[in-house]
Amino acid sequence: MIKKLLSMIIMVAAFAATGMAQENMYLIKGNQVVAKYSVDDVDYVSFKLPEGVTENQVTVNVDEVGKNYFTYTVKTLSPTKEYVHYFVQKSMIDIYLLTYYGTTVENSDPELVKMLLKNYLYSGFLAAGTSSYTIRDGETDGIEDFDVIAGTDYFVMACDLDATGENLGDNFDYKLVTTEPAGRSAGTVSVTYAGLNEKGEAMFDFTASDDITKICTMYGLKSALESFITAYGFDYTMFTYAGRFAPDALIPGDGSGWPVNDEADYVMYVVGIDANGDQTEVQKVEMHIVPPTPEQAGPQIKIFSKEKSAGKVRVNFEISPSNVTEACVRLMDENDCDDRLNVGYTLPELAAGGDAIDITNKINTEGEYTYVNDEVPTRWNSLLIMAKNDEGTTITRMNFWPDTESEWDITENTSFSSTRANAPSRKTIVSTNVAPRLNLVKGKPAFKTFRR
Repeated sequence: MIKKLLSMIIMVAAFAATGMAQENMYLIKGNQVVAKYSVDDVDYVSFKLPEGVTENQVTVNVDEVGKNYFTYTVKTLSPTKEYVHYFVQKSMIDIYLLTYYGTTVENSDPELVKMLLKNYLYSGFLAAGTSSYTIRDGETDGIEDFDVIAGTDYFVMACDLDATGENLGDNFDYKLVTTEPAGRSAGTVSVTYAGLNEKGEAMFDFTASDDITKICTMYGLKSALESFITAYGFDYTMFTYAGRFAPDALIPGDGSGWPVNDEADYVMYVVGIDANGDQTEVQKVEMHIVPPTPEQAGPQIKIFSKEKSAGKVRVNFEISPSNVTEACVRLMDENDCDDRLNVGYTLPELAAGGDAIDITNKINTEGEYTYVNDEVPTRWNSLLIMAKNDEGTTITRMNFWPDTESEWDITENTSFSSTRANAPSRKTIVSTNVAPRLNLVKGKPAFKTFRR
């Protein structure tokens, strides 16, 4: 035992004496290398964990940053250690914090920021062992396209898995990446207002030169956007709220427009981005829009009372006239609801589908109904209430988080008639500072595999 200990001491001393001449340090078992470290990444070797030194199974380092890409390395103590890694635009976290806590990342409790970042990892990439990853704008993981904008902050992060391999563990690390600033692109984009379509949505005509690979659009109430730009700057606002489109998705377009909620002054900002990550001059068009008088088709839904708390919700409502041909209530995951709308489902189809509760007889006899659920999942939920008669169909959608702190997000009495087209509007409107919906809940995730 003494001989073995002396050998180790001699080995460490020899390494310390010649470390500057070495490139790597190897840990070997038998005739196999079990770990390898660059001498630049190691200060000293110890056979006992010193006081104040942490042992993190997973660490993240940023290697290279460009205008429209960045490379990071996830290092693990064990070559077989599994982890999940991902990235998110910093402003997504800022907007959530501003909306619900009145603060930003810089002024927040680090544990709260950590919780929000870890939530994004449930959509992340599963991997094992030390490896490097490059996130480049326009490339894909097979499920979604990467979006990396010049001059923008991103968090890159990684976390190990627990013993089940299904949930995130306690070894979490993240770094902030700022992409290089954009240059002025030689390409061009332009936009003009083209009036309202048959659904009362704002339409625009776009043009772009051949070297433009992405068009970013930001549309909304002029007063709201100008206020946010004054507070946080144009680039921050633009690339937080902008919709990202391939040019052929807007030119000539698919007939979808941008929503108009009330008579007001609206504005559309447009920026083109080329393959190098450089950006065109900002194009801006302003318009005063008077929406058509909404068509009232179908019964009206009136909310009398609503309550929510941890795991519970109770909503009492009336439908009039009560002689409906169909009425139902359905609770959905809000993100699932939005995803289905984006692929072409309508709200009436969703409200009547799946595990919807048929309340037709109850409404016909009593005119009102109380929806009670004491097992509401901890997530953003959508409660859909549908009423239908010969004149049309009406939907009230109530989005909520099951607690006593957060606000309700309610859209009442959206009418659907047999003659009205109901394809979803483009989701690039900014009318208020609405936070992205985060599902702060654990569950068995479907981790993706990073494709190089």
